[in-house]
Amino acid sequence: MFVLYCILVLVHYQYVIVDSSSVSIATDVHIVMYGLDGSGRLDECQLAVDASDLEQMLQTVVPTRRPYFVDTGVPSAVEYKISYRITQAKKSDADAITSTLAETLSSSFMQPMGAITHAIDVSTVAHVFSRQAVQYANGVRDRLTVLVISPDKRSLRGLPTGRIDQPVRNIVETCDAGFNYTYRAGNDVGLSCSWVGSGSYVVIDLSAGPCDYGPLSGSGVVSADTLPSLIRFLKKPQLNKMCKTDRGCTGKLQLQIIRPLVLGLLSSSITSAVEHVLIPDIAFEEPAFAKRVLVPVLVLREKQSSKHASLDKFGIDLAAVKKEMRKMLSGGQELVMTSGIHNLHDHPLISVALRKALKEVTGSSMCFQRNCSSVQRFLSSRDLLTQLQHTHDLLAEGLLTEHRDFLVPEYLQDVTGGLGSLLHESVPLAVRNKLEMHWKKMAAQGARVVPVYVFDMSVLGDEVLFDQESSVSWGSSAVLVLHSPGRESSTKIPYFSTCGVISDSNDATQHIVAGLAGALGSIVPPHLRFSHIHNDKEADYLWATGFHPFSPFSGTYELSRHFSQLALRNSILSQMQSVFIILDETEKDIQEFSEEHLHPIHDDEGDHHLDSSVAAQTTVTELKNKLSKLHKDIQSFLDTVKLNRLSRALDDVLRLVSVSSHLQVQCHHELTEARVRMACCRKVYYPLHVSWTELVGVPLALAGFILLVVWFVSACFS
Repeated sequence: MFVLYCILVLVHYQYVIVDSSSVSIATDVHIVMYGLDGSGRLDECQLAVDASDLEQMLQTVVPTRRPYFVDTGVPSAVEYKISYRITQAKKSDADAITSTLAETLSSSFMQPMGAITHAIDVSTVAHVFSRQAVQYANGVRDRLTVLVISPDKRSLRGLPTGRIDQPVRNIVETCDAGFNYTYRAGNDVGLSCSWVGSGSYVVIDLSAGPCDYGPLSGSGVVSADTLPSLIRFLKKPQLNKMCKTDRGCTGKLQLQIIRPLVLGLLSSSITSAVEHVLIPDIAFEEPAFAKRVLVPVLVLREKQSSKHASLDKFGIDLAAVKKEMRKMLSGGQELVMTSGIHNLHDHPLISVALRKALKEVTGSSMCFQRNCSSVQRFLSSRDLLTQLQHTHDLLAEGLLTEHRDFLVPEYLQDVTGGLGSLLHESVPLAVRNKLEMHWKKMAAQGARVVPVYVFDMSVLGDEVLFDQESSVSWGSSAVLVLHSPGRESSTKIPYFSTCGVISDSNDATQHIVAGLAGALGSIVPPHLRFSHIHNDKEADYLWATGFHPFSPFSGTYELSRHFSQLALRNSILSQMQSVFIILDETEKDIQEFSEEHLHPIHDDEGDHHLDSSVAAQTTVTELKNKLSKLHKDIQSFLDTVKLNRLSRALDDVLRLVSVSSHLQVQCHHELTEARVRMACCRKVYYPLHVSWTELVGVPLALAGFILLVVWFVSACFS
């Protein structure tokens, strides 16, 4: 049921309750194609895609999508039944995009790489694509959309278009137009052919590239063959060998060869967008919503003599971080951000935790024609987060003292008094303990503290990274950032791109926003998803560029509206997951009690067991009625979610969590009392009682039937 919210931010949907612990949602993913409705002839510099064929393939490959909780590997209680709606855009809209790209290319960054390459900053063209996404959403806000464009590169350079009556080699040169272009997001390292938009959409450009980037080791590398490209098809010698004409694949014959390749690569890219961006996984299963959120940014420098005495010197824009964090919070949540610069040696427990998390690995490389070994140091993010979580430092004590009024509101400051008003001696001790734990858990949800630790890399060395891959890491309880203040970072990270090996920019603001988005919003970076087959995270860097702060290929700290809505969606889904777990446990308790006591029973003291049995049946009936009422409340919640009112949906789901928790405690209490009343009774299974008439009559009747059959058969043959 909680799943229904997920789709609410995405697209127009319908919901169907499958059972008491799951829900199925019908959702639409809208695919708009620009410049792919022509003849598809290569001698016209065109690719063509049949909408019905693409829709059929997508519906076959990924008909449903069920998000997973990455930290536990548990599937959510929601399954999306996806309907792919494919639209060929109007020629005027395709021309508008081509015109915008042409204007941007004239002033874009240019870099020699064999051919002239233009790097288009996505922020300069995002408004055009956002307008197109809204236009084809048919009035549905935040509709999940994939924009696939394939502009004629000749049009981008103002060259004449039309059919090319020349050999294949000249066709390649003419269609290529003597230049390449890619997209970047705020920097010059992530040159990509696809990117995540500023709304609930992604963009795939089949004419851009070639693009080569990704991790030095592992999965998810993007290459020139990741997306279907007309120029790359023409340059493949195997393609022309498959054609029987002298001029190669310049006519209709190429359609039979190219079409399966285009459909396969394009459908793979679209399904990747669905799984990584549009309907992504959720980072943490445990609900972490809080009405009050305190984010202390703690810079831990090497020594007091450091010249950097303000956050600006460390490259931290606290106002920008706060602005992005407010995008993820609902209207009823309060956010307070504080900051401080401390000397690391003044906090020995943090220093010890940092030292314990420092690891070393050995590697080998060729030097002077010999195999040389080397030692590389890195920080284990898991170990450091665990150590910091159990560290009771003076820093934390001062933080709690300074912000006590914010962290502990008036209605939660006397937790013991609150428990005393709810618990009384008549409640069994086990139930009281369970209710006390629940009360403290709800009290803890009143305020949440997520510290951001910014470590001066001069303490450890510029070569140190978290888990040998990044300068930022996070968990549900804290964010960790490595930063080199006041100087250009030379940290080499294990990624590559068409511009060569990347140096980490160490933008502390971007890292902090990315970490808080993951910790507070349970957002999974768009280049990652959980693979239930491998039981581990799987990467696809096709979506590493765009309006998000994740990955080294995205040089911006801004969160798009889509990711802001994902944070609220994830909060709702996590809360609803806990509701379903509670309902499942409660129903199992009732079922177990029914199997134990609602059977034929016997009591030597007379008919007292009848009264106990009736009382037990009454208890079970009342509890089932309350569960039924709660299911109706969940249904009403779904109706609210359908209206895309996320803040109200969040308030409703929090109420459902409270109601379901109290119902579970009440159920445990009443079933315990019913078991006490039924202690006088025991179940007795009696053997089957057969009278003498049954023992004699059944054989006689069977014998008579046999004689009748024999007489009838003999009469027929006589």
